[in-house]
Parts: sequence; C-alpha cells; structure tokens
Amino acid sequence: MALAGAVLTTPGTRAQAATPAVEVTVNAREGLGTVPDTAYGLNQAVWDGNMNTPASVDLLGKAGVQMMRYPGGSYGDGFHWETSTVSGGGYVAPGTDFDSFMGTVRGVGAQAIIIANYGSGTAQEAADWVKYANVTKGYGVKYWEIGNEIF
Repeated sequence: MALAGAVLTTPGTRAQAATPAVEVTVNAREGLGTVPDTAYGLNQAVWDGNMNTPASVDLLGKAGVQMMRYPGGSYGDGFHWETSTVSGGGYVAPGTDFDSFMGTVRGVGAQAIIIANYGSGTAQEAADWVKYANVTKGYGVKYWEIGNEIF
C-alpha cells in the first residue's frame, strides 16, 4: 500500500520512453465499506460425501458460514436436481441430494445459493426446482444462479 507518489516505469523501447510516466496514489485510510454477512460462505459439491454429515454441520455452524452454494460450481451446469445425477456421468456422492443439502443449510443457519443447470438443463427444470424449493418444501431460497461458467 506504499504506492503513494510512486512512479511506475519499466525499461523498454524508444516508443515506450516517449510515453508519459503514470503516478498512482493510494489512500490506505479510506474506508471501502463493510463486507456483508452474506459474503461468508462456501461451495458445497455433490461429489463430496462429507458435505451433509453431522460433523460438517457442526463445523460450518461454528465457523459462522452464512451462505452455502449448491450443487457445486463445477457441476452446476450438468446437475439434474430431481434425479441427483450429472450429465455425462459425473460422480454424485450418496446423501448429497437437494433436500439433504437444505437440511445442512438449516442446521448451520445459513442461506442457500442454488445453481440452476444452464448447460444441460431446461427452463422448465429450473422453474420446477424453484417451485419445489419454495412452494412445495417452503425452504425460502432467495438466491438462484443461472448457470456457472458457461463458455
């Protein structure tokens, strides 16, 4: 953070020498804001057989985890929530279905972020998941991510 008044230059060609120097000033005392509680979270992956164990719930609760993301970023665009399967045959550990995950979320006292399958799923599949989560089961999931790293 000691860049106040520093001039950033690099050795280079004659064309670069004609480029004016750049001055960067940093005020390290300036407050940038408060990190909200919802910023403290983790990614829960359906391939992790330990994700819904009592030990995990206890540990995550003690750590103060506020947000939990499911079904895991790398599986987000292949996971089919109703069957707990992944397109292409990815591994899904026993006990990592959506309802088990929500039991962990509630046990920890966190909020869920759910990744709707944009890669191999359909809009109807996503809509059915929202309805199941919030109408049928009453989980009250507020945060829904549409896809994950679709290239």
